[in-house]
Amino acid sequence: MNQAQQLELFTADPDPIDPTPAAPPQTPKEPLATTTIATPCPPDLPAGSRWREVRTADQAIGFVLRRSRRKSIGLVVSDDGLQITAPGWVSLSQIDATIVEKSRWILKKLRIQQARREQLAMADTHWQDGGTIPYLGKRIVIRLGVASDGWLFEGAPFTPGDGDVLRLPLPHDADRLRVRDSAHAWLQRKATDWFGLRLAHFQGLSQLQPKRWRLSSATTRWGSC
Repeated sequence: MNQAQQLELFTADPDPIDPTPAAPPQTPKEPLATTTIATPCPPDLPAGSRWREVRTADQAIGFVLRRSRRKSIGLVVSDDGLQITAPGWVSLSQIDATIVEKSRWILKKLRIQQARREQLAMADTHWQDGGTIPYLGKRIVIRLGVASDGWLFEGAPFTPGDGDVLRLPLPHDADRLRVRDSAHAWLQRKATDWFGLRLAHFQGLSQLQPKRWRLSSATTRWGSC
């Protein structure tokens, strides 16, 4: 079920329409102690809507903007991301300022939706031959019975596609716990490779060298601190 979070904002007499978007006010805030939440533009926008992005103190937030005859600005966070419905008389600069003001609430709800999607994805996982697991935004297929001492991934490790195959070095009749543990071990190895590459990239940009880094055995959501 798509559980949306909604927030109603001001109702006021119409102000003169300001057709020129203005830079939103940047109120100093302490940064959020978590990673950036992706807010990508959907492939198909609803009729009569537009895509817009606003830079806040924490990160850029993208949203679908739709005009209506309502008397207030409405914010809805769902599995489809952030959607803003605003009266025609509210200027873009006012909408941008609202996003900046409510950014903490928006990002909190987006993270809740993200965690829910991750939990649902893992709940759909079947630890068996032919089962699928989420990997870098795609679903890859588990295959058992590889005659080798290691894993074999049939696809591009860091740009996978739906249906790519991960072959595990387990017999066809392996129980679900062995399948899960083997798949988890492969995922952690790929995570180490991926974060190592990203870390090297940012080291080159910042000229900073960390003393050490490691992956934890987190049982909730990766990528938060």
